Amino acid sequence: LEFINVDLNGKATFNIQLPRDLDKMSHVLLFLSSLSFMIFLKNQVTVNNEGTTDVNYLVFLEFVDALFTLLHNYLAANGALRLLYTVETFQALFISGTFQNYVPHGNMIDDSEGAKTAVYMRKMVSLGKLLNLNKNIDVYYAHKSPQMRKSLKSLWYAVSSYDSLESLEIGIPPKIKVSFLRYDDFTSPFTETSITMNQVLKLYYEIELMKDTNQFIDIIEKFFIEQWNVDK
Repeated sequence: LEFINVDLNGKATFNIQLPRDLDKMSHVLLFLSSLSFMIFLKNQVTVNNEGTTDVNYLVFLEFVDALFTLLHNYLAANGALRLLYTVETFQALFISGTFQNYVPHGNMIDDSEGAKTAVYMRKMVSLGKLLNLNKNIDVYYAHKSPQMRKSLKSLWYAVSSYDSLESLEIGIPPKIKVSFLRYDDFTSPFTETSITMNQVLKLYYEIELMKDTNQFIDIIEKFFIEQWNVDK
């Protein structure tokens, strides 16, 4: 409601004035990318096509990409990129990039060798680190609501999962190489899987530095399998 007006007929309009309201544009990016996600879900209804729309969700993703590029170039020229590099922008780029790289009919799905997806994900990891998502989110984002902090934790674990999958696919070490924080109020098989995959891959790519490759197996058994059984 800070940047959208809805009239009595349900017509929505943006009420942003540029360049005065540039600080609101990251929220607009998130809104558009989230809207594309909702349109995508809406169009998955196949029973008699009820509930589907004629709106192409890719159009909104293209809006996000174009708007991000324009904002980035303008703010970079004016030394104000801090207005764009926010967690809202990170969320928007994750939604947009995930659709374009991993969903059928995405704009980049024809990349048979997977190079574009690897580059995209490594850029996302770098931006996430810039936003301190790899650190204690409860500390760095104490001013955010508990729901928002939980969302950011989930988002970083999701990025880690994609990072590990790209590592397996391309054969390069994962971009995330530091130990994960374990949150007492945010743990599940999903988070543990992300942590374990990251640690095993990081260790695997160090195997050439080991005097005895059996050391790799010993570490896996001791620090992953045995420890997992103890925790259970």
